[in-house]
Amino acid sequence: APAAEGRFALFEEVTEFLRLAASARPLVVVIDDIQWADETSWDLLEHVLARVERDRILFCLTIRDDDSTPVASSRRSRLSRDPRVSELRLERMSRTEQRGWLQQMLCCPAADSLADYLYSHSEGNPFFCVQVLRSLLDDHRLRWTGSEWTWTIPDDARLPIAVNDLLARRVNRLSPQARRILGACAVISRDIDVEVAVHASVGTEDEILDAIDEGIAGSVLKVSDVHGESHIVFAHALLVEAMQAVINPSRRKRLHQRIATAMEDLRSRDVASLAHHYAHAGVSSKAYTFACLAAERAAAVYAHDEAIALLAIAERHASSEGDCATTRLRRAELAEAAGRYSDAEELTRTALDLFTSSLTDVQRARARRGVVRLRSFQGAPVDVTRRRCRQLLADAEAFGLDAERVALLMTLSQSHSRTGEPEAAERLARECVVLAEHINEPRLRAETLMRLGSAVLQERPTEGMLFYSRAMQFYSGIDDVIGQVRCQINIGVGNTYVGCLDAAESAYRQALIRGREVHAPDVAGLAALNLGALFMKLGRPTEARAFLEESHSMFRKVGNEAHRVAAIHNLAHLAREEGRASDAMTLYREAASIASAIGLREVVVGATAGIGLLEFDDVDVLSTDRVWQAVSQDLATIGSVWFQGRELAEAFGIRVALARGNVEGAIERFESAVTLGAPHDAYGAAWLAAMYAPELADRNAGARPGIREVVSECAARVDMMGSTALSARFAALMKDVRLVDEPTSKRQVNV
Repeated sequence: APAAEGRFALFEEVTEFLRLAASARPLVVVIDDIQWADETSWDLLEHVLARVERDRILFCLTIRDDDSTPVASSRRSRLSRDPRVSELRLERMSRTEQRGWLQQMLCCPAADSLADYLYSHSEGNPFFCVQVLRSLLDDHRLRWTGSEWTWTIPDDARLPIAVNDLLARRVNRLSPQARRILGACAVISRDIDVEVAVHASVGTEDEILDAIDEGIAGSVLKVSDVHGESHIVFAHALLVEAMQAVINPSRRKRLHQRIATAMEDLRSRDVASLAHHYAHAGVSSKAYTFACLAAERAAAVYAHDEAIALLAIAERHASSEGDCATTRLRRAELAEAAGRYSDAEELTRTALDLFTSSLTDVQRARARRGVVRLRSFQGAPVDVTRRRCRQLLADAEAFGLDAERVALLMTLSQSHSRTGEPEAAERLARECVVLAEHINEPRLRAETLMRLGSAVLQERPTEGMLFYSRAMQFYSGIDDVIGQVRCQINIGVGNTYVGCLDAAESAYRQALIRGREVHAPDVAGLAALNLGALFMKLGRPTEARAFLEESHSMFRKVGNEAHRVAAIHNLAHLAREEGRASDAMTLYREAASIASAIGLREVVVGATAGIGLLEFDDVDVLSTDRVWQAVSQDLATIGSVWFQGRELAEAFGIRVALARGNVEGAIERFESAVTLGAPHDAYGAAWLAAMYAPELADRNAGARPGIREVVSECAARVDMMGSTALSARFAALMKDVRLVDEPTSKRQVNV
């Protein structure tokens, strides 16, 4: 027939065109969404494939099983018989794989929040990934600033049109009865629970099983293997929403109540689901009861976000202001445990504002102290914190709230530790321990022992670690994992002070692992911070930077400014050690600025001294003198207290004295600084010795006995620390005859 001849001629013309193109260079022909192709298009494809066996042409066809038509399925089966054909199935990406894909698409690391948003909406489905990302770009929610990608969460949950259409096609292929039954099953949960569905009168068992078969055939449901058991689940979370949308709100509310009643009979241990269904059914009393119970179970396994969400449900269904207040304060406690200090403060403050008349004296006192503590974490000045604590302490004494008095005294003790006043910190901490022994509550006793250990740690690290060990026993007795992690971190700090760096690393690593396991970013951040500082001392800069940056990210996320400034301060030290002067200067200035705003005088001193050392050879003498004057005034105020960064302040003082020609003053500062630092920071004291002993020996025309004693006694302990870089420095020092040619005196330097 002429029509057939014309079609054959057209097919031959297309074939010849492709051959000519492929003769010049290899050719790839991509045909997207071939499931929508008509019979003629498939005929053309088969015709061409039969005639290009030796040509340099690769055909790439994409097809979606979900939308495959009978024509597409038949033709695909015929193609598969060709030995040249191979099939690559595009499976869902894992969260890690999708993060890597996103990084490739953006050509730079993606923000954690963007990667989480994308995965929550796509669940790794490649098509959904592309469409959601394209939608963010089209709506200008994702933008390139010229140096980085920035993004904002969409105000609504509107899905990309292509994704919506795909979901709608899947749902519309179902029969009306299957849509009704699976819609009701979607209200129960994403997993298909046939027993509950039958008990809730969704349909007979046979009707539900028929609907499941239809759902699997239409890619609405899938079989999922969990721990070796097969479950029927909705193929995507978005399909659950799509199926629920076919039920009108009034019917859905009644359905929730039937489901809740059925679950209470059959699944009574699933209290979170019971709370959800009773809440949607409007049965407030049961919604409140089950939500509170589910929240405490979630909190017990450190699922803080889930627990907070459940308590929000409980608060909405509380029957009295007292229940509302109690629930909101519990939400605040969990938000603080999760490191979300701003949220915790807001919840506590609003509980006081809205429900103060419904709170007990104890609740009111704890809430007021909570606001002070949370503001302190977020950078409130130390003097403001102390003044408010003293006011609250007077109220606690007036009401006879002994436990509250202990908690306030611990906060005051901690504030004195932060500002370098160890005697006041220790005095208050010992008072706390005595009071807690009379109260005899295990957690309170553990907390007071922790505070006392921290108060004496710098002056007497061995004694401090004994207090931590006693606290660990109490925390273990009440199964408080967070408390145990804090003890491990502090024991690591104590081991660092005495130069047992291997023991310190072990303690920090255990704390970091457990902190991550229980989703406690603040304590995990502290473990990472200390590991980073330790690896910096051990001469392992890559690992140091990774842990310090992880800690900084955690503290920024939770809003803990006091801890964040410590991470910045250590990152500045690392940059200085690596010779990145410009980066170090920027970080020191940032650390000094934040520390000054929140009253951390020691950090200000250390950071300012770091800036002074970096600028020493590049600025005029007057500028250097002004910086040194500020540092020396703060040192005089702090007194003979060692702190991280003091070694920089002492190094700066030595440099200034030498620049002024005051060699004797430089030597005296060197000897006194090492003597002061050795019992509290073996590494810091040894670093000072390695840095300045050679130069002081040069200036003194040979080392006097005090310098040689410092070098010899530090050298005896440096190898035990495990610091490769510091050991190398001392190996060189011990070959310098000026520093080792005379026997040491009996003067001891405890390192």
